Parts: sequence; C-alpha cells; structure tokens
Amino acid sequence: MQEVEDTGEEYDMIIIGGGFSGLGAAYQFLKKYSNTKKCLIIENHPIFGGEAKQNEFEVDGYKLYGPQGSNDFGPPKKDDKGLIAEIYHVTGLPFDYKFVKQDPKKTKIKAPIENYYGVYWDEERFDTGYFLGKEAKKPWIINPRADKLSRLPWPDDIKADLNRAFEDREDKYQGDDIDRWLDSMSYKDLLEKVYGYSPAITKYFDPIIAVSMGGVGCDVYSAHSARNLKCHARARAMFMTAV
Repeated sequence: MQEVEDTGEEYDMIIIGGGFSGLGAAYQFLKKYSNTKKCLIIENHPIFGGEAKQNEFEVDGYKLYGPQGSNDFGPPKKDDKGLIAEIYHVTGLPFDYKFVKQDPKKTKIKAPIENYYGVYWDEERFDTGYFLGKEAKKPWIINPRADKLSRLPWPDDIKADLNRAFEDREDKYQGDDIDRWLDSMSYKDLLEKVYGYSPAITKYFDPIIAVSMGGVGCDVYSAHSARNLKCHARARAMFMTAV
C-alpha cells in the first residue's frame, strides 16, 4: 500500500476485468452516458478479452496457439437487431470477410477454422494427432480415425466400441417422445446400459461433455443434455442416433 499514489483522477464507474463481461459493461455505460461520464477498466493483462483472448506460447521450439473460453463464435448478420450486431456496427467490425487460402508450399495440414472441431467433432475431416507419450513405441498417431483406430495401442474391444459409436448406425428408441425418454437417464446410462458400451467409452466422452457443458461428466448430465449439445455443436459423428 505504500507504493500507491493518488493520481487525483475521478471516475463515475470502475470496472475490474477486461473480459467479455467487463467490456460489455463498459459498452453499455458508454452507450448510456456517451462522453458525459468517465469509466475506467482495470485489467491485469496486456490484452483485453479475458477468457476470450488468444494465447500463444512456445513448447520445444514450436509455437502453439491455445484459445481459452470462446469457441465457435458465429458473426451476426448485418441486418440483425441483436446486441452483438449493434456492437459490430458501432465498433466497425466487418460483417463480411474471407478466410485466407491455405498455401500448400507452407503446409499441407488440414486444419479446421475452429479450434475444437478437429479435436472432437469433425475429427475425420481434419488432421489430428494423438500423443501417446514419449515412451510409446509410436509417440504420435496421426489421423487414427482414417483406419478405424487400428494403429492405436488400445484394447481391441475398446476400439470396436468407439468405432461403433462413430459409425452411428443404431437406433435404440422406437417411441414418440424421445425427449422425455432421454431426460429420464444420464448420458452415462445411455452409453453403457442402453447401447452396451464399455465404461471406457464413457471415459472417452467425459472430457467432451466437460469442456462443452460446465466441467462435469456423463454421469451428471442427462442424455437429453447430450442431445442438445449435438444440436448446438453439430457433433454428428460423436453421438448416437438416439442422442
């Protein structure tokens, strides 16, 4: 406290944290009061954005990009009347843009335009590497879905169950109210009791559920919640027909 200096500055509002919430509050403050009042945002990082900012770091000489909280952020339409479109208009963010075309002279990696799709949901369409540890006979397995997981050193029964889940050819429900049926059980029960998958398959899906729905696994969320996740994330290849 001895190092604190009184600058004599006065503000009508002080916002702690420059993440989405803090920036949103500042935007609403500016919208209401314009330049008639003063607002201060206190942020302890050099870049605003909080959970939404992009992290870049080096590991063994390789630059890695690790986004945090925000994923699959779809830009609004220009004629949309919502808050996000309004912010785009006010701040001058572009509504129309083009993605840079991949230069085959620099890389041939099939990378998704969204950071999670190549990892969990559209894995068969993009290049994905599984790191099995430095001591493994083959530390990296690239695109294991290309040959039905045959190169992975996992038990055959586990690989068979995963392939069955990925192929998604089974329909276990023959009624009219699938939503009520799905909401009557956990996603873990749907996987293991209804579809007969090994608990190892539930363990495989646990982190997918956790990163998408609040940090807990298949034993907590209902099968209906998993179905909603499919609708939101277009996870067509990762969840069974009933979900």
